[in-house]
Amino acid sequence: METRKRATIIALRIVILYAVIAALWIVLSDRALMVLFEVPQTLTRMQTYKGWFFVLATATLLFVVLYAQVRSLLDEERRRQEAQQEAREWSERLQHYLHVSPVITYALSGNDRELTPVWVSENIHNVLGFGSDEVLRPDWWRDHIHPEDMGQVLKNQQKLLSEGAISQEFRVMHRDGSYIWIHDQARSAGRSGFAQEIIGTWADVSTRKSAELALQETLCGLEQQIAAAVEKARQQDSIIFDQMRRQALNTLLINIAHQWRQPLNGIGLIIQDMGDQLDSDNPQKQLIHSTIVEAMAEVNHLSDTISTFTDLYQASNTAPEKISLHATFQQALFYLQAKPLFSRVTLLKNIPDTLQVKGVEIEIIELFMEIIQNAMTVAAARERDRVDIRIEAARTPHNTITITIADNAGGIDSSILPSMFEPYTTTQFKSRDKGLGLYMMKRLIEERYQGSIAATNGPDGAIFTITLPVAD
Repeated sequence: METRKRATIIALRIVILYAVIAALWIVLSDRALMVLFEVPQTLTRMQTYKGWFFVLATATLLFVVLYAQVRSLLDEERRRQEAQQEAREWSERLQHYLHVSPVITYALSGNDRELTPVWVSENIHNVLGFGSDEVLRPDWWRDHIHPEDMGQVLKNQQKLLSEGAISQEFRVMHRDGSYIWIHDQARSAGRSGFAQEIIGTWADVSTRKSAELALQETLCGLEQQIAAAVEKARQQDSIIFDQMRRQALNTLLINIAHQWRQPLNGIGLIIQDMGDQLDSDNPQKQLIHSTIVEAMAEVNHLSDTISTFTDLYQASNTAPEKISLHATFQQALFYLQAKPLFSRVTLLKNIPDTLQVKGVEIEIIELFMEIIQNAMTVAAARERDRVDIRIEAARTPHNTITITIADNAGGIDSSILPSMFEPYTTTQFKSRDKGLGLYMMKRLIEERYQGSIAATNGPDGAIFTITLPVAD
């Protein structure tokens, strides 16, 4: 319509110009010829020439004017076509960019309460597997946003309408049923009439989310490992302190034994001297002599006990040697007999005299004592008047000795059985001496003797199975 109007104006200008020039030419040229030529024949001939000149002049003028106008129109048409071609190329290039871009572009339109998708780039198929026409269905968005994220997405939509911009992340269902993490950025593009216009982008951030999740899991794992390492270090410190304390107690016992030996020898000499000073005719001589013999027996027994303790604890720092398993067990019973709870114990043992292990005697003694004392303590805690403990030892075809210690004290609590040999695992109150015995015993058996220890529950009570190497 604009082109036709412009063409009409140009044509009118040409016609008016031509009419004015023609009118002036006719009037002025006729008057000039009439003045110059009075002879009619000459005047007629000159008017003919004038007419031909006017035709040539006007034809030339029309050619120049029309040529200029037509050329202008052609140039304008060419520029218009070039602009259209350039716009078409840019449009195709933009469509290509949108198609290969990993970022989805979309447009929404609606009122202040609800927005509806009106356009989405075709590359959504590359990201989610859906065509743009499918996505433009009003219910598609609600059907494919993850249910756990829907509430926050709806809240952010109201925020977008009120504040004009949002940035959020949520999960959208792929055509194959999996969910993809989307980073959504949207902002208001103003109003078109009464409708609110929104433009936005979606970017697939699933890889980043997976990396963040993996990093979070790694950090949680590291935190747990650090906490476990700190706890282990704390336990190791306590264990080392306990070992040092036990070593100090061993040294103290040895020193006390040395301090007691001399007074015991003195007491023995005094008792013997008292016997020598008795008169032969003393009527109480026989009774006193019998009493002196009993006293000397007790003194000698105490002296032998001190010597045994001294030898044992001094031997704890010596290298392992061949020892009789039966004799070592008998020595453990000797120490256990001093325990008040031992009176409730009935022992059934089957340990051949020929079995020998290579070790430190005090360590094997403490091994027997630890397990038997545990059975005695548990039986007392459960108010059992009697506890039967069965100890058996046998050589295996693998050049090892298997020691089985079973009781009928009711077994190990199932809650602590899996962690029976961990530090500070005990059914008793936790004091300095509780919870480390079995742990130390397990470490001793595994690290020093390359053996093993296991605990299970039998029909009536706990069963400990210990494996030690046979002495060559």
